[in-house]
Amino acid sequence: MKPLGDALAPAGFFARLVGLCFGLLVFGRLKCGVTEDAFSKQTIAFHVASLLPFGNVALNTTADWTKWVWQLQVVINVILALWGAQSTGLLGGGKKKAKRSTRKRA
Repeated sequence: MKPLGDALAPAGFFARLVGLCFGLLVFGRLKCGVTEDAFSKQTIAFHVASLLPFGNVALNTTADWTKWVWQLQVVINVILALWGAQSTGLLGGGKKKAKRSTRKRA
């Protein structure tokens, strides 16, 4: 099995970026009191923000990794970002707040 390489190689960059970012997100959720809603929005932001570097690598990849691996990663990021945005209600759907009763109490 071939090693990932240093941080400047596409595979090494990807592994370190994803590991660091998701490690910090999970740490915040588990140990620092980050709410589920904030955690969901942070992961959406990660998926959207990482589209630019991942897309750049997908277009300019070297022989280390094939183009389709990076193109697939970009597609997965778009799907996860849209799914997260839909489930959190950022796109108008998702979780619905409970309606308050309009019935008068005696």
